[in-house]
Amino acid sequence: MDNESESILDGGYISSRALLEDKVSNILGFGKSDARIPAIPFSLNSEAISLFSDENKELTSTAMPMYLIHNRSVLTDVTFLGFPFHYFYTAVFLLILFIALCWIYCILTDRRENKELVEKID
Repeated sequence: MDNESESILDGGYISSRALLEDKVSNILGFGKSDARIPAIPFSLNSEAISLFSDENKELTSTAMPMYLIHNRSVLTDVTFLGFPFHYFYTAVFLLILFIALCWIYCILTDRRENKELVEKID
């Protein structure tokens, strides 16, 4: 089996995933239409690997690395102060952006009110 899949749309990856889901669902006793079957690759861990035959272990090692590639970006790969950058981005930058947008809104409404000669109530 080819372990060099470049995309989750690769035919080899799709067939490996389908075969893995089929084999593991049989081991776990899931029916063919069980809604838990697509979550099987996410729930596999090293403790359960002893349940698999050598053929199933090869399928697992082929399919599993591909599950993490579609959620990767520069924001998750770069670290800042020891954390992934997206933590800093959402916690600090978006808060500052919200405050800046509120400030800009206040300035623009004040200008509009002055232009329209709206009397302010103090």
